[in-house]
Amino acid sequence: MPPKKLPKVDVAAGQRAVERIIERRQKCDDPDLERLEVIGDEQPVELLRYVLNHQRVPAWALVEDVVDGLWVLGYVRLHVPAIPSVLDDLEYDLVAMGYRLKVTNLAMASPLGLRTAQAVDERHKRERAARLGLPRLASAERDARLRPRQKRKSPEAAWYDRHAVSLWDSAERLTRYRRTHSHLIDEELAEDLAHLQQDVAAVNWPLDAANFSTMRSIGARVRLLLPELQQPQYSALRQELGALLPRLSSLATAHGTVLDDG
Repeated sequence: MPPKKLPKVDVAAGQRAVERIIERRQKCDDPDLERLEVIGDEQPVELLRYVLNHQRVPAWALVEDVVDGLWVLGYVRLHVPAIPSVLDDLEYDLVAMGYRLKVTNLAMASPLGLRTAQAVDERHKRERAARLGLPRLASAERDARLRPRQKRKSPEAAWYDRHAVSLWDSAERLTRYRRTHSHLIDEELAEDLAHLQQDVAAVNWPLDAANFSTMRSIGARVRLLLPELQQPQYSALRQELGALLPRLSSLATAHGTVLDDG
């Protein structure tokens, strides 16, 4: 696999992108602005996490945050000490956010150091394949999605064809908070997240009927965690979870409905 192409973002350009994000959030009266002020302009990695987890602002602001966030990411890759796998995760999540907001691939290509819309799509598929434990190839990601569809017939299996990756990916992201935000999590919640992490790690891809019971367990654990996360002592954690929490709720609720109707 050739090395990842990186944009040539100098320090001044990276800092301007940071400033644009902060100024934009101030302009649109971001309700979480107090948390952003704590981060400031000297913690670009934390700023990117903020963009991903705090999305209670107009869609136009989020669209511009995605593009500027990718410029900040390119700046960090070249000029700020950081763990490469962490930056790869941030890139994956920013591009996925861009897809949800219908940001064009061409708009995301330049800050990623790419030339075409297709190149953006190919890189994102490679990163998704890696998250699924597959070879870092776009073809592996495509096969993981398409091959099982030829065999599954039940409503549960059909739902997994469309949503298993999203449910698994969102649950996996939730389990990371046990490590990255341990100061906001008590022992009881930490234990529940550890059990969820075990199920997430046990899933094998491409998904087949042998893994259905594990996916059911993931969905059930998420549905039990959702009311637990609404308890007052987790209010700070809920703010950090941001858009991940309603996404998990939607997926887990739909999954439970399919199982009940099946």
